[in-house]
Amino acid sequence: VGTALLVVLLRRGAAGGGWDSVGGLRLSLRPGPLDRPLARDLFAVGGPAALDRVVVHVGFLAVVGMLGHLEALSVAAHGIGLRIQSLAFVPGSCISMAAAALVGQELGAARPDGARAAVKAAVWGCLGVMTVLGLGFIAGTGPMLSLFDVTPESDLGIRTTEWIRVLGFTMPLFGIHIALVGMLQGAGDTRTSLTINLIGTLLIQFPAGLILGFWMGMGPLGVWLSFPVAYLLRTALEAIVYWRGTWARV
Repeated sequence: VGTALLVVLLRRGAAGGGWDSVGGLRLSLRPGPLDRPLARDLFAVGGPAALDRVVVHVGFLAVVGMLGHLEALSVAAHGIGLRIQSLAFVPGSCISMAAAALVGQELGAARPDGARAAVKAAVWGCLGVMTVLGLGFIAGTGPMLSLFDVTPESDLGIRTTEWIRVLGFTMPLFGIHIALVGMLQGAGDTRTSLTINLIGTLLIQFPAGLILGFWMGMGPLGVWLSFPVAYLLRTALEAIVYWRGTWARV
């Protein structure tokens, strides 16, 4: 149904009042010739972005595998925490997508200063929203656990509370990270985003989870602490990319 509605809106074109600002873009249902240079550009930008998402999900699966080897209860706590965290992803992802669109528009119009202003606004917006939500998660852990019929005093409640607190304190870092990811995507520099994610996941998060969780005997908490460690590195690398300014010349 959603696809059908999108096709209808795009078919209406400028007559619908939504596409005047982009020259009356209108979707034609008649197949046209393949624009090979454009297709290559799409794959050049979309390919690394797709691999980036694969790396993210592999990282999540690896964490669940580590937790499963340590304690089955922590796997359940991990699932509950991620479902609560997904509430914070929505506003952060919206700001990141807006930043990507604005950065793309500003760079396409040869206005790098406007692109930088959009990135700064996105960083502050994500930082503010994610910090407030993170503190809300920490303060409201008990009521949120009740939604899953989990009491804070139970073994599952104690484990989930540990994970939610780690997530809550990681939210500001994640907010800056997701805003800067929007910057790279808007600039079409998805290879840099993929490289940073590979470094953060394979070279930092996996080893940190093994060292803290297994070798240092911290258990599930040690595995969870690998998240803020990895996001700290990712955010630092993305900040360096921003200050170098190469993304504004892509």
